[in-house]
Parts: sequence; C-alpha cells; structure tokens
Amino acid sequence: MNPVDIAQLVTSGTAVVALGAAVWQVRSSRLQAQDATTHAYVARLTDATFTQALARSMDALHLEAATEHAIAARWRRFERMKHEQQLEITTPFNAFEAIAGLYNRNHLNRRIVEQQLEYTAAVVYERISWWIRRIQADDSGYFHEWELMLGWFAERRLRAA
Repeated sequence: MNPVDIAQLVTSGTAVVALGAAVWQVRSSRLQAQDATTHAYVARLTDATFTQALARSMDALHLEAATEHAIAARWRRFERMKHEQQLEITTPFNAFEAIAGLYNRNHLNRRIVEQQLEYTAAVVYERISWWIRRIQADDSGYFHEWELMLGWFAERRLRAA
C-alpha cells in the first residue's frame, strides 16, 4: 500500500468518525430539547391554577350514578350551558389530549410523561369517561389521542410485569 492510499484511508476514516460525532451531537441536542419541552408541558399540567381548573371541570361533570338516565340528564345540562362555560369545562381535558398527541408521536420524552402523568391521566379519563363517550357519539375522533396514550401506558405496564 502506497502513502497516497494510506492517506486516503486515514482521511476517509476521519470523515466517518466526524460524521458519527455530528450525528451523536444532533441526537443529543434533540433529546435535550425533547426533555425540556416535556418538562414544560408536564409543569403546565401540575401547575396549581391548572389543577384547580381541572378539579372544577371534573366536579362539573360528576355523576352520582352512571345510569343511562343520569347520563342523559347530565348531558342535557351540559348542552344548555353557555359556550363559555362549556369551553371552561373542556379546556383542561383538551390539555391532556394535546400532550397525548405529542406523546403518541414521540415528540415528548415518554418516560417522563409516564412517570409524571400516567396515574392522573388515567384517573381523570375514567372519571369523565361517560362524557367522553357521549362526545364521541357525535365525533368519534374526539379524545382519541388520550385513549391511545392510555393504551401505550397499559402496554408498557404489561411488558414491565
């Protein structure tokens, strides 16, 4: 092997190493940004103001009994509310849907979301599930991302068991 061939091999090797380092740096930066974004979204859902709004929304949709009659009556009450009141009730739940959409597309750090929001997301969903089912009767895609995220949570728990 002559000196020119050796020089070309060294240059090629250096280029490959440099490319690998650049890829690693980009991935590392992306993961750091993803973590920061995840913490920002999680912080919004754990903020005291949000938590109070969530509690008010859940109380507004509370059912004493999950009978068909009670659900129909409670739904009629919701429909008779002013749009501003309906939006005020819906806003905290839409925040879960937004985070779920980002989670489902791997735009957030899934481990952080799971650790910080799994239990709350599941409990809130369960408590308002009658309302979600009623909304989905009109629009089947409503809160689909939230349901999908809860499915991912359950799948992860099964794998861990």
